[in-house]
Amino acid sequence: MKQKVTLIFIILIGGISSTGCASTVQTGEIGIRTSFGKLVKTENPGLHFYTPFKGDIQKLNLQSQTITIPIPAYSKDSQIAPENKIQVTFSLLENEAERVFKRYGQQYKVSQVEPRVANIFREEFGTRNALQIVQNRQELNNAVQTRLTKELQSLGLEVEAVNISIKFSAAFEKVAEEAAIARSQANKAEQELQRVKFEEQQKLARAEADKQVKVFQAQAQAESIRLQTEELNRNPNYIKLLEAQTKLKAAENWNGQLPNYMGSSAIPFIQLPEPSN
Repeated sequence: MKQKVTLIFIILIGGISSTGCASTVQTGEIGIRTSFGKLVKTENPGLHFYTPFKGDIQKLNLQSQTITIPIPAYSKDSQIAPENKIQVTFSLLENEAERVFKRYGQQYKVSQVEPRVANIFREEFGTRNALQIVQNRQELNNAVQTRLTKELQSLGLEVEAVNISIKFSAAFEKVAEEAAIARSQANKAEQELQRVKFEEQQKLARAEADKQVKVFQAQAQAESIRLQTEELNRNPNYIKLLEAQTKLKAAENWNGQLPNYMGSSAIPFIQLPEPSN
């Protein structure tokens, strides 16, 4: 049985050798069939045969790929960051595979992607002062990613993530840290000043409101006196009317208890028995 399997295998290999070669395109790849160096068509995952010396099947990766590039750079104010690194994760779009292969071949990452990543990073880095970069690294990261997304899209690639590591000299990093602390303290002082100003404004507003209320009360009292004076001049009995109104109000508010004294001498009262039910 083993001899039969071996014989079949030898015959199969011999047949392939005499007629052509085989290549397997894995899942996540796309095959590029060529004939005398010219692209013929693309091949899906699976086993494919080709004639040696005439053609070939090359493969392009369609899965996520990550490159990490060390890029020393100078800031706008001539501060050097010698140990920068940028990491870019991208993938080749399947419908762009033929165009990428025709234009750049299998080595498109080295010939196209890496130089463009480095150029864009250096340009963006060079438009910012070092202190600005240190204090807002994410802003630089976002700016680089936005440009790279557009640039690599023109190559038939999709950018998935960009991560930048920036490292200036230890001395400059310390200066930047101290500057950040000073800026934070200045912001706190400004907030405290604004709070004090607001409280003072509130106090002044309340004082002005109290003043206006007192003025209004005084005006209302003066107007009341004026009206009463005019009424008294027109009607001599007006004073009696006021007295009657005062007595009526007192009667309405009487709680049913008689006074113990009237004037300077006590006035006795007779205790009346409570009515029986």
